Amino acid sequence: MSRLTTLSFGFLLLIWCTNVAAQEVQISPQKETIGNIEYYLHTVNPGQTIYGISKAYTVSMEEIMKSNPQLKKGLRAGDIIKIPVITSNQAKKFISHEVVRGETLYEISFNYNVKVSEILSCNPGLTEKLKPGSTIQIPVAEKKIKDTVTTTYGLHIVRQGETIYSIARLYASTIDELKKINQGLTETIQVGQQIRLPFGAVIGKIAAKDSAVKKDSVILIDCGKSGVNNTYRIALLIPFYLDRTYSIDTADGKTPVSSHQSLNFIQFYEGVRMAIDSLKQSGLSLMIYVYDVHENTDVQSFVTQKTEMKNMDLIIGPFFMNNFSQFADWAKNHRINIVNPFTKKESVLENNPFAFKVVASDSSQAVKVLGFIAQTYPGSNVIVVQRNSDSSLVKAFDLNASMINQSVSLFTYHSVNYSGKGFAALSDELKSDVVNVVITLAQGEAFVSAYIRNLNEAAHKHKIVLFGMPSWEQYPSLDLEYLMNLSLHIFDNYFIDYNKPETADFIKKFRRKYSTEPDYYGYQGYDLMMYFSHVLGKYGKNFQQCLEQYNPSLLETEYTFRKTISGGYGNIGCMIYRYENYKIINAVLNPKKEIKLVETRKP
Repeated sequence: MSRLTTLSFGFLLLIWCTNVAAQEVQISPQKETIGNIEYYLHTVNPGQTIYGISKAYTVSMEEIMKSNPQLKKGLRAGDIIKIPVITSNQAKKFISHEVVRGETLYEISFNYNVKVSEILSCNPGLTEKLKPGSTIQIPVAEKKIKDTVTTTYGLHIVRQGETIYSIARLYASTIDELKKINQGLTETIQVGQQIRLPFGAVIGKIAAKDSAVKKDSVILIDCGKSGVNNTYRIALLIPFYLDRTYSIDTADGKTPVSSHQSLNFIQFYEGVRMAIDSLKQSGLSLMIYVYDVHENTDVQSFVTQKTEMKNMDLIIGPFFMNNFSQFADWAKNHRINIVNPFTKKESVLENNPFAFKVVASDSSQAVKVLGFIAQTYPGSNVIVVQRNSDSSLVKAFDLNASMINQSVSLFTYHSVNYSGKGFAALSDELKSDVVNVVITLAQGEAFVSAYIRNLNEAAHKHKIVLFGMPSWEQYPSLDLEYLMNLSLHIFDNYFIDYNKPETADFIKKFRRKYSTEPDYYGYQGYDLMMYFSHVLGKYGKNFQQCLEQYNPSLLETEYTFRKTISGGYGNIGCMIYRYENYKIINAVLNPKKEIKLVETRKP
């Protein structure tokens, strides 16, 4: 159940999948027109995978899955599947890219903002092993070409009491029109959320001096025109504790690495360096300044000595709350964007439009989880179980459930305290006629182990989906069969999918460079550096208001920044993953909608 165990299993599975994908796939001579679309009819042979088939037919795996919804249940030998025939008028435009030594497919896909699968489907015979000097074709869809044009639009910052209907009406627009230009927008909106507006409607309102539109509710943006430089300066404020390195001794093999403060964030820096290597190959010019800054570093003394700090375009860190706020105040006075990588606390964003927080708050996590439940299990019975748990997380679920169900009831909701009646408090709320989604905000290996055993028994009579805490992965005594019976979902700020080619590329390169496995900090440093460096290069130092247009695919996390009503930008992204068939998979991309009763074991 440890992350190390998960990594080992995931990597072995990845190797197995790669070997299987090497099976030769022959193009089928049989074609058929279905619904005005021409398809190849391909018979699956033993050992073939969707990945291998997509490469042979030069179509994406997404297109194959879309044409064959039944494949969500798995690919089996003997299946006949439809492969869309790509005609000449459907051909994409391409950019030729010459591979640089050490470059990986993931880095190339990130730099060109395309998926690895799309690159593979456009280059028959291409594998993850790239040859320096070789040329590969990068697909460029028409839409992406248009996206490179400088865009001007308006944003509305949602205020207390506003609804999507009232905002659409305010700007003489429609809900459908707002949804069209705001991907993923729903009727459930939050205070401080940014909503794109049809630019003509904004101009019309301002020209008419409509008093209903408050001056600070609308921001006019010219993305990519202001603040763009040839080179960007980034400061990394990382707690290396260099004054304590003399005491590091790992020769005995017994002292855990975590006991040496100087080594705690080494992998974060190593991940950053991996990103810098990739960014250099993309042509982005960066000047990186690395400083040893810990919880006792005095801000005023530091910036007085480091006079170059006032010329930075971005600051990442410091990592500790007690002096981050002071550094953030200084950055605000010098109009420099500053990023906090590890805190959940919203207070770091207060009254500072230059501050960024990458860890989603309790409220953001609750919204993501409840939204996922409403979409995947509509009409379900949601039960939040608490037991000496973090009260702020419990309150976040209670408050957001009430708000989501305010206009229309998407699910029933109950909050129970396990400390009172024990398991009976939960069983009293279970229903037999709907799916019961049990969100358990409790920790402690002994308790969780017994709790899951009882819940598994209840699942013989009630359809149950369990949501648990990230800490549960560290409990080796939990029965894996019970976790899969209950379709255990974990919500967390990060999730590493070891089946993705991008992850495999990163692991291989990390091993070559550092002779060790990347941990959470390694992935975090890489993702954070890739995200913010690219957005600097694309939109310039005034990139804050352009983030709605920017949604790169990262390795372990999801960054979706939203401006708070009076301050900086908080990430509302949250990962949800699920246990299934002794694997851990992305639940958002692969939701399990059909929930069955757990079968009773026969003696």
